[in-house]
Amino acid sequence: LAPKSAEFQTWLGRAYLAREDYRAARQAFTRASGLEPKSIYALNGLVTLDVVERKPGAARATLDKEIAADPENTALLYLAANTFLTLGDTRRAEGLLQDVLRLDPTHLDAYNKLGSLYVSQGRLDEAKQKYVDALGREQPNKSRVTTLTLAGIVFELENKPQEAMQQYEKALELDPRAAVAANNLAWIHAR
Repeated sequence: LAPKSAEFQTWLGRAYLAREDYRAARQAFTRASGLEPKSIYALNGLVTLDVVERKPGAARATLDKEIAADPENTALLYLAANTFLTLGDTRRAEGLLQDVLRLDPTHLDAYNKLGSLYVSQGRLDEAKQKYVDALGREQPNKSRVTTLTLAGIVFELENKPQEAMQQYEKALELDPRAAVAANNLAWIHAR
Protein backbone atom coordinates (compact mmCIF):
# COMPACT_ATOMS: atom_id res chain seq x y z
CA LEU A 1 0.00 0.00 0.00
CA ALA A 2 2.88 2.37 0.69
CA PRO A 3 6.03 1.04 -1.01
CA LYS A 4 7.65 4.48 -1.02
CA SER A 5 7.16 5.18 2.68
CA ALA A 6 10.45 5.35 4.56
CA GLU A 7 8.55 5.28 7.83
CA PHE A 8 6.75 2.06 6.87
CA GLN A 9 10.02 0.46 5.75
CA THR A 10 11.59 1.41 9.08
CA TRP A 11 8.72 -0.17 11.02
CA LEU A 12 8.98 -3.24 8.82
CA GLY A 13 12.71 -3.41 9.57
CA ARG A 14 11.99 -3.20 13.30
CA ALA A 15 9.49 -6.03 13.02
CA TYR A 16 12.02 -8.21 11.19
CA LEU A 17 14.69 -7.27 13.73
CA ALA A 18 12.39 -8.33 16.59
CA ARG A 19 11.91 -11.68 14.82
CA GLU A 20 15.70 -11.93 14.39
CA ASP A 21 15.34 -12.02 10.61
CA TYR A 22 18.40 -9.84 10.13
CA ARG A 23 18.62 -10.18 6.36
CA ALA A 24 15.04 -8.97 5.85
CA ALA A 25 15.53 -6.25 8.49
CA ARG A 26 18.62 -4.94 6.70
CA GLN A 27 16.75 -4.87 3.38
CA ALA A 28 13.90 -2.88 4.93
CA PHE A 29 16.22 -0.41 6.69
CA THR A 30 18.27 -0.01 3.51
CA ARG A 31 15.10 0.72 1.51
CA ALA A 32 14.04 3.25 4.14
CA SER A 33 17.44 4.91 3.99
CA GLY A 34 17.24 5.05 0.20
CA LEU A 35 13.80 6.68 0.36
CA GLU A 36 14.82 9.14 3.05
CA PRO A 37 18.64 9.40 3.21
CA LYS A 38 18.62 11.60 6.34
CA SER A 39 16.33 9.28 8.31
CA ILE A 40 17.84 8.83 11.76
CA TYR A 41 15.46 5.90 12.33
CA ALA A 42 16.67 3.98 9.30
CA LEU A 43 20.27 4.70 10.26
CA ASN A 44 19.57 3.54 13.80
CA GLY A 45 18.18 0.29 12.40
CA LEU A 46 21.23 -0.32 10.22
CA VAL A 47 23.69 0.45 13.01
CA THR A 48 21.72 -1.69 15.46
CA LEU A 49 21.96 -4.58 13.01
CA ASP A 50 25.73 -4.13 12.79
CA VAL A 51 25.97 -4.26 16.58
CA VAL A 52 23.64 -7.28 16.89
CA GLU A 53 25.53 -9.11 14.16
CA ARG A 54 28.81 -8.39 15.95
CA LYS A 55 30.16 -6.05 13.27
CA PRO A 56 31.37 -3.13 15.42
CA GLY A 57 33.74 -1.92 12.72
CA ALA A 58 30.86 -1.55 10.28
CA ALA A 59 28.79 0.36 12.85
CA ARG A 60 31.69 2.71 13.57
CA ALA A 61 32.42 3.27 9.87
CA THR A 62 28.77 4.03 9.11
CA LEU A 63 28.51 6.51 11.97
CA ASP A 64 31.84 8.16 11.19
CA LYS A 65 30.75 8.65 7.58
CA GLU A 66 27.41 10.15 8.60
CA ILE A 67 28.98 12.44 11.21
CA ALA A 68 31.56 13.67 8.68
CA ALA A 69 28.70 14.59 6.35
CA ASP A 70 26.57 16.27 9.04
CA PRO A 71 28.71 17.11 12.10
CA GLU A 72 26.13 19.36 13.77
CA ASN A 73 23.16 17.00 13.66
CA THR A 74 22.43 16.46 17.35
CA ALA A 75 20.10 13.51 16.74
CA LEU A 76 22.88 11.79 14.79
CA LEU A 77 25.50 12.62 17.42
CA TYR A 78 23.25 11.31 20.20
CA LEU A 79 22.59 8.08 18.26
CA ALA A 80 26.34 7.69 17.74
CA ALA A 81 27.04 8.31 21.44
CA ASN A 82 24.57 5.59 22.43
CA THR A 83 26.07 3.20 19.91
CA PHE A 84 29.61 3.84 21.11
CA LEU A 85 28.45 3.27 24.69
CA THR A 86 27.00 -0.07 23.60
CA LEU A 87 30.32 -0.91 21.95
CA GLY A 88 32.19 -0.01 25.14
CA ASP A 89 33.93 3.05 23.70
CA THR A 90 33.10 5.38 26.59
CA ARG A 91 35.70 7.95 25.62
CA ARG A 92 34.19 8.47 22.18
CA ALA A 93 30.66 8.44 23.61
CA GLU A 94 31.59 11.10 26.16
CA GLY A 95 33.01 13.35 23.44
CA LEU A 96 29.90 12.94 21.31
CA LEU A 97 27.60 13.73 24.25
CA GLN A 98 29.64 16.83 24.99
CA ASP A 99 29.27 17.82 21.32
CA VAL A 100 25.50 17.39 21.59
CA LEU A 101 25.40 19.68 24.64
CA ARG A 102 27.67 22.23 22.97
CA LEU A 103 25.29 22.38 20.00
CA ASP A 104 22.08 22.08 22.02
CA PRO A 105 22.41 23.02 25.70
CA THR A 106 18.74 22.05 26.21
CA HIS A 107 19.22 18.38 25.22
CA LEU A 108 18.15 16.79 28.51
CA ASP A 109 18.73 13.20 27.42
CA ALA A 110 22.37 14.04 26.73
CA TYR A 111 22.76 15.54 30.24
CA ASN A 112 21.25 12.42 31.80
CA LYS A 113 23.27 10.03 29.63
CA LEU A 114 26.51 11.89 30.37
CA GLY A 115 25.66 11.94 34.08
CA SER A 116 25.00 8.18 34.01
CA LEU A 117 28.32 7.63 32.24
CA TYR A 118 30.13 9.63 34.91
CA VAL A 119 28.40 7.65 37.66
CA SER A 120 29.46 4.36 36.03
CA GLN A 121 33.04 5.63 36.01
CA GLY A 122 32.91 6.83 39.62
CA ARG A 123 33.16 10.47 38.54
CA LEU A 124 30.44 11.51 40.98
CA ASP A 125 31.18 15.24 41.15
CA GLU A 126 30.96 15.52 37.37
CA ALA A 127 27.78 13.42 37.34
CA LYS A 128 26.18 15.59 39.97
CA GLN A 129 27.09 18.72 38.01
CA LYS A 130 25.42 17.35 34.85
CA TYR A 131 22.22 16.63 36.81
CA VAL A 132 22.32 20.09 38.40
CA ASP A 133 22.79 21.59 34.93
CA ALA A 134 19.84 19.58 33.62
CA LEU A 135 17.64 20.58 36.55
CA GLY A 136 18.38 24.22 35.73
CA ARG A 137 16.80 23.75 32.30
CA GLU A 138 13.13 23.90 31.48
CA GLN A 139 11.95 20.32 31.07
CA PRO A 140 8.77 18.27 31.12
CA ASN A 141 7.86 16.63 34.43
CA LYS A 142 8.78 13.13 33.22
CA SER A 143 12.33 14.22 32.36
CA ARG A 144 12.59 16.20 35.57
CA VAL A 145 11.57 13.12 37.60
CA THR A 146 14.32 11.11 35.90
CA THR A 147 16.91 13.81 36.53
CA LEU A 148 15.92 14.18 40.19
CA THR A 149 16.05 10.42 40.67
CA LEU A 150 19.49 10.17 39.07
CA ALA A 151 20.72 13.05 41.24
CA GLY A 152 19.42 11.18 44.28
CA ILE A 153 21.34 8.09 43.24
CA VAL A 154 24.54 10.13 43.00
CA PHE A 155 23.99 11.50 46.50
CA GLU A 156 23.45 7.95 47.76
CA LEU A 157 26.69 6.84 46.14
CA GLU A 158 28.40 9.73 47.92
CA ASN A 159 26.87 8.47 51.18
CA LYS A 160 24.71 11.59 51.58
CA PRO A 161 21.30 10.12 52.42
CA GLN A 162 19.65 13.42 53.41
CA GLU A 163 20.43 15.03 50.07
CA ALA A 164 19.34 11.86 48.27
CA MET A 165 16.02 11.87 50.16
CA GLN A 166 15.39 15.48 49.10
CA GLN A 167 15.86 14.58 45.45
CA TYR A 168 13.60 11.53 45.68
CA GLU A 169 10.92 13.52 47.52
CA LYS A 170 10.97 16.22 44.84
CA ALA A 171 10.64 13.51 42.18
CA LEU A 172 7.67 12.00 44.00
CA GLU A 173 5.99 15.41 44.32
CA LEU A 174 6.03 15.60 40.53
CA ASP A 175 5.05 11.97 40.01
CA PRO A 176 3.76 10.00 43.01
CA ARG A 177 4.12 6.82 40.91
CA ALA A 178 7.86 7.27 40.26
CA ALA A 179 8.82 3.73 41.22
CA VAL A 180 12.60 4.08 41.41
CA ALA A 181 12.45 7.24 43.50
CA ALA A 182 9.85 5.66 45.83
CA ASN A 183 11.86 2.46 46.18
CA ASN A 184 15.12 4.26 46.88
CA LEU A 185 13.46 6.58 49.39
CA ALA A 186 11.93 3.58 51.18
CA TRP A 187 15.34 1.90 51.40
CA ILE A 188 16.87 5.01 52.95
CA HIS A 189 14.07 5.11 55.55
CA ALA A 190 14.51 1.39 56.24
CA ARG A 191 18.18 1.78 57.15
